[in-house]
Amino acid sequence: MERGSDDADHRREMSDAAGIFDLQAAAAKAAFEAFVDHRQFPCLGAKSVVHRQAYEFCFLPPLDSDTAGAALYERLLAYLDEFDGELPDKLWSFVACFSGPRSLSEVAFEKLLWQRLQELHALDARRFAWAEAVDSDPASPDFAFSVAGVPFFLVGMSPASSRLARRFPWPAIAFNFHAQFSQLREKGLWGTMQAAIRKRDVDLQGSINPELRDHGRGSQARQYSGCPHARGDWTPNFHPLDNDALDAPRWADNSRPSPGKRPPNAKDLN
Repeated sequence: MERGSDDADHRREMSDAAGIFDLQAAAAKAAFEAFVDHRQFPCLGAKSVVHRQAYEFCFLPPLDSDTAGAALYERLLAYLDEFDGELPDKLWSFVACFSGPRSLSEVAFEKLLWQRLQELHALDARRFAWAEAVDSDPASPDFAFSVAGVPFFLVGMSPASSRLARRFPWPAIAFNFHAQFSQLREKGLWGTMQAAIRKRDVDLQGSINPELRDHGRGSQARQYSGCPHARGDWTPNFHPLDNDALDAPRWADNSRPSPGKRPPNAKDLN
């Protein structure tokens, strides 16, 4: 009788914990949308994906937990599968929000971010080669982070970020398709959009993010966390693995996005 009672209590506790986690996830997503929707938020691309609901938001275990990397990788693969092998024809984003820690310093966030990215890469390298269109060396101006053979540009957010546009109550990482930026450049749209974003950033904080670099002028890895770096030769503690891939990349040509399928529930604002 006591065993049955203990089991019931355990199930009730697990259910309560899951319910609390779901409430926290809903609160974090609402906070993210309010954060991006604020009239002073500088990134026009982020505003576009939130307005169109063209993003996936997932709430994960704490960034400093042993399970965060594997949980993130599983969700990223599921996200890529939704596109059925074709890149979307408009901006899309995957936002990974971690349930903690919520009292991280900017430097501590950057350290944890790269620890999780190293774990993510270790899992990915068992099955996939690095994206062919970009470099795996984080010091290279052609670096971009790769998942399942697909290159991404990452934007980290944290509670103690020195940049107001990156200061979010939960640790979070936005994964943006790298090829979409190439597409904007090919259409001649990126320069105007970039200038507008930088002006809005100056209007918000009085200065431009010192880590911003034009494409090809320094590694984008410096920009991922939002943390400023005094040393011009700074590189993250990240080491690409030279493993033989078991699966083919999910997109055969990562440098040339083509009009493709979109996950359901996206608003089409043509």
